[in-house]
Amino acid sequence: MNFFKRLFSRKPEDLTLKQIELEDWLEENSEDLLKEINHNIKKKFSEIEKTKTELMSKLSKLGKAELLNPDIPEREKHIMHGNRLNYIQKTESFLETIKLPELDYDVINDFCIGFGAQLKEFNQHTSKGYFVLTNFFDKEMKEIAFLIKNLETNIISIINILKDKRIKQFKLLSKKIRELNELNLNKEKLSKDLLRLEDELENAETRKARLQEKVQSLKDSKDFNDFYKFEKQRLDIEKEINELRFKFNNSIKAIDKVLRKYMHSSLKKDFISHYLEQPLHALEKDNKFEILDILNRLKQEMNKGHIEIKEKQKHKILRQIQKITKDYLVKIKTRFEELKNEKKKVNDKMERLNIIMDYKELQYQAEHIHNKILKLTEQITEKKDQIFNLNIIQKTKQLEKALSDFSGYNIRIK
Repeated sequence: MNFFKRLFSRKPEDLTLKQIELEDWLEENSEDLLKEINHNIKKKFSEIEKTKTELMSKLSKLGKAELLNPDIPEREKHIMHGNRLNYIQKTESFLETIKLPELDYDVINDFCIGFGAQLKEFNQHTSKGYFVLTNFFDKEMKEIAFLIKNLETNIISIINILKDKRIKQFKLLSKKIRELNELNLNKEKLSKDLLRLEDELENAETRKARLQEKVQSLKDSKDFNDFYKFEKQRLDIEKEINELRFKFNNSIKAIDKVLRKYMHSSLKKDFISHYLEQPLHALEKDNKFEILDILNRLKQEMNKGHIEIKEKQKHKILRQIQKITKDYLVKIKTRFEELKNEKKKVNDKMERLNIIMDYKELQYQAEHIHNKILKLTEQITEKKDQIFNLNIIQKTKQLEKALSDFSGYNIRIK
């Protein structure tokens, strides 16, 4: 396929590609454009393999090489043998690490980087042995060094080949295609989640509408209206009870200070304390109105000056005690008991109306479904934002332009 012909033609040919086909299409349609590059890399691979074979042959020759001067001291022979054996073993191990990768530019680049590190380590571990062996086998060691240098030269050549602009373009396009594929997979997952949430929301709203119909039906019933009529009666009774409690509490509160002082010397501390803490409840329990006797004794103690209090306050408190008569207490107590009985009757009537339990259950369900709808609405908005933020349309257009510039086609992705 002639890319250059299309690149310089006046009107690019239109080409529509499926998104899932992009990687295979790029591989297939880049063959001509990258053919020269791939050929040069393969050529260098062949030279590396050839050099490895030659090195193994040279190492074998080194292992069998005889000394030019066999009359050297035994100690020097021993040093030579040890260094030769060690050097051959380390060089063979180094060559075994050189495993040529498949024709993948990223993998090849990693291979070249790894070779550089392995070569550096090899040189560090064999430099001393190499120097020693050159004193015995200078020719053989120079031939081995030349071949190792040839390996390094070929690796450097591959690195330079990988710097070709066309490879950078190809790698960038491959990366963009993979990224777009991932984005579309993510969008597909998010879209499924969104569809599920929208179905749940539709079901929740349908259930909410049904609950509202049931609630309205209950509100329109006679029992429901009776219940709220009783509820109003109960609230009115509770209001009057509170007013009664407030009135009697104030009566006791007005004499609270002196009554507490008297309580400390009284034999009825608990009884007085009950009146001080819960006046109306204490009166309800005080069937014999014993509080009147206590208040009379309190007045006597105050008049005798046994309770320390300012004169002005003394007269004010005495007037307040005078107001707490038996008629006053009977009236408060009687009305409080009447109100309690009325409240009980109203409560009994309300409890016989089962409709309120149904209403409260519906209200609970309605509140629960309302909260669920709010949560689902929030999750749906979040999913839509996530899909929008993937920015797939813009990234697809950018990839279309990049592929068009690279190939010479007017490419559209569907």
